[in-house]
Amino acid sequence: MSIDIYQQCPCHEEKKIKFCCGKAVIEDLNDALAKHHSGQSQAALEQLERAMDTMGPKDCLTTFKTFVQISTQDVDGAEATNEAFLKRCPDHPTGLQHRALIEIMRGEVDQATLTLQDAMDAITGTELPVSLARAFESLGMALVAKQNILAARAHLSFALFLKEEDPRLTQLLHELFNPSGAVMFLKANHQLEPPVEGSEWEKSFTNVHRAVGRGQFRRALGMLLQLNEQYPNQPQITQGIAVVTSMFAPLSAQIAAWRNVASMETTKPKDAIEFHGLAEAIAAMSGSEGYVPVNRSSWEVENFEAISEACISSDSMIPMNPGPDHDPFDEGPAPRAGFLILDKPKLASADNLSLDNIPFSLGEVLLYGKQTDRSTRVEMVCVENARFNEAIGQLKKITGISTDPTTVAFDKVNQGSDAITWNWNLPDDTSREQHKELLGEMKKVALGRWLDLKHEFIDGKSIREVAGDASLEPWVQAKLLHLQQTANGEAFTPEAIDELRTELGIPKLELLAPSEDEFLTPMQICRIDAEKLSDDQLLGYFQIATMTQNFTGLKQLTPELLKREHIEGARRDICHVNMARFSESHEEALDHFAKSRAEAAKLGAPLGILLVAEFEYRLRNGLEDKLDSLLQTIESRHMNEQGVEQELARLFQSLGIHPGALPSSDGEPVEAAATESEPGGSETSSGLWIPD
Repeated sequence: MSIDIYQQCPCHEEKKIKFCCGKAVIEDLNDALAKHHSGQSQAALEQLERAMDTMGPKDCLTTFKTFVQISTQDVDGAEATNEAFLKRCPDHPTGLQHRALIEIMRGEVDQATLTLQDAMDAITGTELPVSLARAFESLGMALVAKQNILAARAHLSFALFLKEEDPRLTQLLHELFNPSGAVMFLKANHQLEPPVEGSEWEKSFTNVHRAVGRGQFRRALGMLLQLNEQYPNQPQITQGIAVVTSMFAPLSAQIAAWRNVASMETTKPKDAIEFHGLAEAIAAMSGSEGYVPVNRSSWEVENFEAISEACISSDSMIPMNPGPDHDPFDEGPAPRAGFLILDKPKLASADNLSLDNIPFSLGEVLLYGKQTDRSTRVEMVCVENARFNEAIGQLKKITGISTDPTTVAFDKVNQGSDAITWNWNLPDDTSREQHKELLGEMKKVALGRWLDLKHEFIDGKSIREVAGDASLEPWVQAKLLHLQQTANGEAFTPEAIDELRTELGIPKLELLAPSEDEFLTPMQICRIDAEKLSDDQLLGYFQIATMTQNFTGLKQLTPELLKREHIEGARRDICHVNMARFSESHEEALDHFAKSRAEAAKLGAPLGILLVAEFEYRLRNGLEDKLDSLLQTIESRHMNEQGVEQELARLFQSLGIHPGALPSSDGEPVEAAATESEPGGSETSSGLWIPD
């Protein structure tokens, strides 16, 4: 690979090499580039240093040297080279871009975000250097790691814009816009609205669009804030502030911006719910609101063997299986034993089973043997909720420990998730009917706990306390939708959430029938009125719902799409798979799977992914008669089809089983790996029952 003298100079000073500082050292640049690309980065650096000794610290040599040092993770060297360059050229966009990359390598992501904006503002010409894609991509990945998902999308999207084509980056963006398991609020792609034609601020708003298009997010926000002062209460401007803030600002600023838009009188109710929901989703990612500590309580003990025996013999202790194979605190050897501590003794049988006599787990207990620098000790890990003191007391009672522990917070958990999650220990002979009845009762208890949680946004009050405040209704509705989305998929159904609305005295959400020029977000698609959609709308929203894994939306859209047989381009085979998942009986579901295969045959479409879906349904629901033959068919004929191998691996991993461990002929549903946790109940959207 050699350098074309008509390409941009490595110093990125808006000039071609032939007319810039690189002309005199083109051979050195070529040699260094070839060595770096062949893995001889040290030789490339030596080549550049010799050229700098001869020709002086030309900008192109210095910036390329910094680039190589960054590529080899030589942070200190890169910083020294780059800062010397910036001392000579303080506002050079390449130097600022490299400074941002160095800050990312040092973990200074917030500062790197601002520095990269400095670099964008320093570019004076119309042409944007392609090398900026590296900085935007690196910063985007760093923002993903910090859970700043909206800003990560903006940076990675701009990197892709600069590169024009990059399949890996395209796939990454697809995953960021459609993260598996994320609430639908986070899957919306909110963008700047077009300016209002004829308005006094039309030209200025157009300039905001241009700034965003050049990656100048901070500049665009400054322009919007000025416009907001001149023309207050304009929905496009206020929403624009939230959109652009989310492109680069800290999560706390994003939360405030979206709540501001949601609270505007001019915001439509359905959009106010959407914006409040997005703010709540961002708050959940940030960990800044609504979190409670996970505590580590420690006792140093002398009678270790007696305590260990007490734990083993207690009916209120359940040994972890398998036991801990490492120290969860990364402080030394693994514990000798681990237990789940129950609030009451485990039951021998399911006779007269009720919520009052079921034992619930309070936390984890770990027993540590003597170490070189530490005595034998007992550790308990549990959430600092209303039962924390009960957990301490129960452990003292079981072990005979009389002293108080040393307690520190070492993690945190979302209080909403904690309220709707429970760990119980059911007897082995618990029937499916008993489990279902108890699950329904426990969901009501969990919802009651959830309604009584205190929230910072409403001045430390609970949802139950503010339910009658009309101004807070959009926020309450957003919280209810968030609950429905986060409570283990479909564990709290739309019908259950509607019952909650009735209890709170707030209206149920109406179905939405968008006009042709209106666009619904993924969350709004969950309550779409499919019958009122045009053919194009129906097909479009179905594709969006499929892409975003919006099962609630698909439940509305799929039956209507199947009714309209005249619509071309509809994947009716996929529609029938969806209908099978939504079916109320096994007979109905299996009929839809048969229809999906027939439709695929008409289209000449691959069958593998459809067979995996049927296999999953049969496996989860104990329909074991055809499992072996179905799996053999998939493995022998369809593993090379797109997505089949990955879906099969995902299924087995999610159930914690090996392909050979399929159910026997007793017809019982396959069990997942042993678990005590029931986040809103342990039923999945496919109807799997996991006995404890």
